[in-house]
Amino acid sequence: MTETSPPTADASADPTATPSPRPLVVLHRLLAAAPGAEPEVLESLGPADEGVSDAAPDAASGDSPHSAVDFFFRRLSARLDEEVARVAEEWGPPGFHGTVEEPTFPMWSDALVLATWWHGDKVAYLAVRQEDDADPVTLEAGAHARDELDQLQSWHPAPPELGPLGEAGDSDDPDDGPADAS
Repeated sequence: MTETSPPTADASADPTATPSPRPLVVLHRLLAAAPGAEPEVLESLGPADEGVSDAAPDAASGDSPHSAVDFFFRRLSARLDEEVARVAEEWGPPGFHGTVEEPTFPMWSDALVLATWWHGDKVAYLAVRQEDDADPVTLEAGAHARDELDQLQSWHPAPPELGPLGEAGDSDDPDDGPADAS
């Protein structure tokens, strides 16, 4: 597998841009390390970031923390969509790509936006997360083995119309396993 680097942007054009690892390389590494792989932050944006006053004036002044959070969320959601397209060139379309408001959102995740790819009994993902308004918004890459998802699922039980992993189309029988998108 060969991955091409994304085009580099002129840092002066985007004061909040920070270099980050190529997500596909990170996802391969995390899949190899699962179970037990910790998610890796690819990019983090918050009011304390240098140059943020040029890109999101309300964020620097503290006058409107919600508009700043919205700005960071939109920016990293767009970056996630770009990275999903790059990963999909290599792995195909994600098994899930959407927001927490969607009824088929995987219940094992605490992300706001998520894209997942199954590889055997492991799932790799890209996610936009934020713990609370005081924390930065992050773009993360991660991977879990199926047994980890079963544990995470117990913290966020799926509605009855969804399968055991919180994805539409999954069987109600946990022994059936997830569909393999590799």
